[in-house]
Parts: sequence; C-alpha cells; structure tokens
Amino acid sequence: MDPAVYTIKDVAKLLQCSESSVNNLRERGILREVKGLPGVRFNKKEVEALVGIVDEYSPLQYRKLKMERDSLFEENKKLKNAIRKITSDLLVMVGGELKL
Repeated sequence: MDPAVYTIKDVAKLLQCSESSVNNLRERGILREVKGLPGVRFNKKEVEALVGIVDEYSPLQYRKLKMERDSLFEENKKLKNAIRKITSDLLVMVGGELKL
C-alpha cells in the first residue's frame, strides 16, 4: 500500500531535483510539512498536485467513461456499415468499376 506521505528524498526523486531544493520549496511555503510525524513529511496529495499527477478515476467517473466508450464503439460500428452500404451503392451505380 502506498504511504499517505512523502519524505524529502521521495519528493526529490519525484521532482527530479536535489533534497536541498525540496527544503527550499518547504522554506518558501510551496510545500507544506505535515506536523506531528517524525522527520519531515509531506502530504502525498499536495505533492502530486504540485507535480501535476492526478488521481485515477472514481468508480462513478469510470462507469461514465465505460458507457461513453461503449456508445462510441456502437456508433463507430453503425458508421462503418453506412460507409459499406454507400460504397456498395456507388459500385452498383458505376457498374462495378470504381477507380480512386
């Protein structure tokens, strides 16, 4: 299970910078230290928000995306069939010699 907090070393690795740079971010107030824990720790969600990492989708968002995907697959299938029919009709109209 992933920890809910990051150490200075973890943040430095994630940001691809030195540990002193992480301390500078903390001193400037960009990263806030979690109080009440041994050592210097940072809230995982705050660090990831700073880096631009977003959470996975919630179950509701996932279901909505799955329904949208299924709907798009069905629409794609219908469009392919319509294209086949139009192509077939065109071939009949030109006598089977459609040259592109």
